[in-house]
Amino acid sequence: MSNAIGWTVTAISSVILLTLIVLKEIFRHQNKHALLCDIFAWIIVLIPPIYMTIIGMKWTWSESYLAGRSATVAITYSPFHILAILVTAGGAIYYGYRAHHLDRKDDRHYLWGRLNKNDYTIFKLGVSLLLIEIFKQIFFLELFTGYHWYGFPYQFCSVPLYVFLFGPFVKNKKIQRSLYSFTGIFTLVAGISVMIVGGDVFTSQISICVHTMMWHGLMVVAGVYTATYLGMGTKIKDYLSALIVLFCFMLGAQVLNIFFHLIDPNKTGPGNIDLFFISPYQGSRHMPILGDIRFWLQERINLPLISGFIYTLVYMFAFSLGGIIVFGIQFLFKLSARKIREHQKSKQSNEIVLNSEEIENNPKV
Repeated sequence: MSNAIGWTVTAISSVILLTLIVLKEIFRHQNKHALLCDIFAWIIVLIPPIYMTIIGMKWTWSESYLAGRSATVAITYSPFHILAILVTAGGAIYYGYRAHHLDRKDDRHYLWGRLNKNDYTIFKLGVSLLLIEIFKQIFFLELFTGYHWYGFPYQFCSVPLYVFLFGPFVKNKKIQRSLYSFTGIFTLVAGISVMIVGGDVFTSQISICVHTMMWHGLMVVAGVYTATYLGMGTKIKDYLSALIVLFCFMLGAQVLNIFFHLIDPNKTGPGNIDLFFISPYQGSRHMPILGDIRFWLQERINLPLISGFIYTLVYMFAFSLGGIIVFGIQFLFKLSARKIREHQKSKQSNEIVLNSEEIENNPKV
């Protein structure tokens, strides 16, 4: 696909997307045309996968843009990457504002009364992830013509797909709160990390670069939105329950890693997977610092299950630390917001007292 066609499709898709977003938000703020607003929202969900399907694998970064470098190096911190970071930051700020000032006051229920506003928003984000992942699995990973098992959708950054799709329908509120805590803490950690680092997530195919930036950008937006909506940052049990969810996902990943290795020890198919990048039988360095630790352990401990177990603990500790940092930031935001509210209440009380004194001292008032 030529750049002229690619940029034309991009421009048309962007204009349609932005127009629908603006119209939807105008109707939302005016509290008018709820049904039309909802229709716009679902069309917005459909536009990215349609756009990716149109450009498919045919549109690639030009040699002049890559300047003789690999896409991994050239696209990282390129104008495309920087723009994606800025769009993500803007979306996170807006969704955080919306969650705090608008959606928390929305007492309506959606999908025939099953979901509240937070559930419904997260579910729509899940559908969006599902549609763009279907595109990736079919066209990039060649699902029907010789599947590339390394792309099996159960990585750290893949599990939000399942949380977003099924979490809103969980009836047990404690379990649901744990899944949302995972979203507000660890999904946020993973999304921010990839958005900032870039690197291996970029390829020569533009559609896949759009996919990865949209995917991880939505992870950041969902994390900020959920944390704000639920008022996270005051209860340590939110962090602990999120940690338990992370442990369960990691346990599932390691069980699958071992199972696929046992059925395909020669790594010609499913034995090639490295879920969560913690497989005892793989040695990739996709993750900064952690990848080097993994390689160091494998060099010194020639027992895959032992080195894999130790590395899994290191991996868990590293992300636990990242999670507690995010939780601490949320705590500081909550503390600052509470102090601001207390200051405003104190100021209003003082004004009332002053006005009363003025009335007492001035009988003519």
